[in-house]
Parts: sequence; structure tokens; C-alpha cells
Amino acid sequence: MTKSTFEEFFGTDEEKSKTGVPIPMGFNAKDEEVVFWIAEVNNPKHTAAQRQYSKLLEASRRNEKRHDAVLAKVVAKGILLKWEGVLDEDKNPVEDTIENRTKYLIKYPKLFQAVLEQAMNQDNYRPEDSEDAQKDTEKN
Repeated sequence: MTKSTFEEFFGTDEEKSKTGVPIPMGFNAKDEEVVFWIAEVNNPKHTAAQRQYSKLLEASRRNEKRHDAVLAKVVAKGILLKWEGVLDEDKNPVEDTIENRTKYLIKYPKLFQAVLEQAMNQDNYRPEDSEDAQKDTEKN
């Protein structure tokens, strides 16, 4: 089946967009893989979190530190949906909670940026093309 130009260039797998895709980030101090499940920007959970915190976002505009904290909460609730393999300084697992995700998104601006970059990378959320997937399967 032929796709429209827009579907070909900008089509999104709604399930991937909402539930997130596993993004390998590297390995922790125990040589275990660190994986983040990142949903696409503007997915329904992200939009709901933005609405939930809209008043706080507006109220915190003049206080950069507070505004960044509210943005981190929105990302922790609606984009960075889960993680595995995250360790603390003592090599203990860091529990995957919204509070912990928010805490580390605030503490590490580069983490915040990396999560948003992955969430905006449309290649992460493309629909599987059955013809291309079949060709890849045949090659393997």
C-alpha cells in the first residue's frame, strides 16, 4: 500500500508515541545496561501533565529554578516514563519513581536535554513498515 508523502515523512506509531520506546543509554557501574523508556513529545500523557501543571508553569516563569523544576516534573510524568539499570553513588538501584526521575532531571540538565532530544526524534516513533520489516527479516 502506498503512503502519502506526509505519512511517509511524518507518520507516527501511536502506541510507541504513548507508551515510549526503550532507548539504551549505556552501561552502569555494574556493567548492566541502562535503558530509558521515552515517549514522544506531545503524547497524551505529556499533554495531560502540561495541563495539570499549567498554572505552576505560568506562576514560576520569573523564577528560572522553580520553572525548571516544574518542567522536569512534566517530563518525568509524560515523557521519561520508566528506567532500568540506574544506580546511585553506592551502586544501589535507584527506584523508578516520578519523584526520582524529577530529581535527576533537575540535577542533571544534560539528562533533561538528552531525554527531550530522544522524545523529539521522530525516527524513534515511526510505524513499522511491513514491506521494509519483511525485507529486513529476509536479510537476517
